Amino acid sequence: MNAPNNILASIMKTKKPSKNDKIVNTNNNNNNSNNQSSSELSKEIESFDRTVTIKQDFSGELGATVWDASLVLIKYFENITEFPLHFFKGKRVLELGAGTGLVSIVLGMLGADVIATDLEPLLPLMKENVKNNNVEHRVKVEELKWGDKDKLLSLINLQDPHRFDFIIASDVIAHCYNESLDQLIETLKDSSDANTTILIAYELRDSRDIAFFKKLSQDFEYHKISDSKLDPVWRSEDIGIFTVTKKK
Repeated sequence: MNAPNNILASIMKTKKPSKNDKIVNTNNNNNNSNNQSSSELSKEIESFDRTVTIKQDFSGELGATVWDASLVLIKYFENITEFPLHFFKGKRVLELGAGTGLVSIVLGMLGADVIATDLEPLLPLMKENVKNNNVEHRVKVEELKWGDKDKLLSLINLQDPHRFDFIIASDVIAHCYNESLDQLIETLKDSSDANTTILIAYELRDSRDIAFFKKLSQDFEYHKISDSKLDPVWRSEDIGIFTVTKKK
């Protein structure tokens, strides 16, 4: 496990994601910028030789846009040494704070059975993105407030009583979420078992985020994925991917 005090100093050292990442107008097939909506734009991302189109909403709802950490994470999934062909097929995945649904959609395309969760205001956008990318048979969208054990139990029962193979938490550790981070850790504890791998994609914005990792270390082991395993273009000096497992 990385010592908590070393995390903030160790998170990657190259440029921001930019390759194959473009903003297009969803309301105008001719891409006429004069008619482009200021609140609704789509982002097209190439992943596994497929184009994933994600509608975003810039009207103010936190989580309704694609954040950089999720781009770094989905590009990490393309490392065939770490994730051989068909690795995710049939895997049971829970995503917490799924936002636009990007990571869940990519995992669904890879054959995983995913439950993508977030708060109710984000669900219509996420459902639209899941439908538009033709992964409704793989990705179920559900409301989940961190710390709600009854709802979490109902989602676990949708999958398997032995919890999930993977739990994804991308760009959910931030000072603006500070009041709910204890509930996030409780949800991680309740939704995982000894066989669950948790992947956290984290972007450093505030040194106070270190408090989350200190609390996490009470019940979990974690380590930062080596820079060498990340995509050489889609990485950033302030974004890290962490694998997390329950302490035995």
